[in-house]
Amino acid sequence: MKNGMELFLSEGAIREHKEYLCELKHKASILKKSGIELEKAARGGRCGVPLDGKERSEIEKLLHDIKMHEIYFSSFGRSFIPCPKIKERFGSENNFAYLVSRYAEKMADGFVCVWSDGRGRLSFSDSRELSRDAEIYLAIDLFEHAFFRDYGFKKDAYVRAALAHLDFSRINERENGKNKT
Repeated sequence: MKNGMELFLSEGAIREHKEYLCELKHKASILKKSGIELEKAARGGRCGVPLDGKERSEIEKLLHDIKMHEIYFSSFGRSFIPCPKIKERFGSENNFAYLVSRYAEKMADGFVCVWSDGRGRLSFSDSRELSRDAEIYLAIDLFEHAFFRDYGFKKDAYVRAALAHLDFSRINERENGKNKT
């Protein structure tokens, strides 16, 4: 499956990253098999098994990590597609990329996400600052396992390369769907 990541990450780095996601999903599978209803546990509800606050927090983090990695893997494309909403909000794709890269510089780790607020305005922020129900279009993984194999300590080079291959079609499709209703 070619999704654009191979344009800025090596096959080995992508494989390792996918293996990491498989490990996360395996942990979730084990928890489900033990009778824990993960979504309910993460939201603080009754989940089939008594859990303390730390256990609930760990389940919430696990589900967040799985969701963000799945978005990350679907965030890139093989060719550039202009995005009217990005231009409208940020002036140009280049200005957007500049602002996101500056924001990412300040993050130690996590995911920088492009998302839509309730009013349809695009924004970007650390995924940990978003509500569980936020509509996230795109994500760039800033944890070391995402880039260190290919970029070493040059996280900024990785971010620039990832930004150059973002697939804005998800935003365009969503916005076109809203305009048709």
